[in-house]
Amino acid sequence: MESWVAPETWERLARVFAHFDAEDGWEATFATCELFGRVARETAQSLGCRYPAEIEEHIVTFARQLRKEAAQPGAGADTQ
Repeated sequence: MESWVAPETWERLARVFAHFDAEDGWEATFATCELFGRVARETAQSLGCRYPAEIEEHIVTFARQLRKEAAQPGAGADTQ
């Protein structure tokens, strides 16, 4: 797969796979958002389409809020 993509994309792709701890999971989540956004913007531009950046920002903001809430005392995987 490494030969299919640009070196920068390959480097970023490696960051989207998390280990089994919460912090690494969050880092992988945001790396996935970043990589998807970059590739989606490039694709939209090459197709002459408008990329809905505001939707991406809403999703990232929501994920940041979830991360913040999860870090608060008493928050756990079994609370919903």
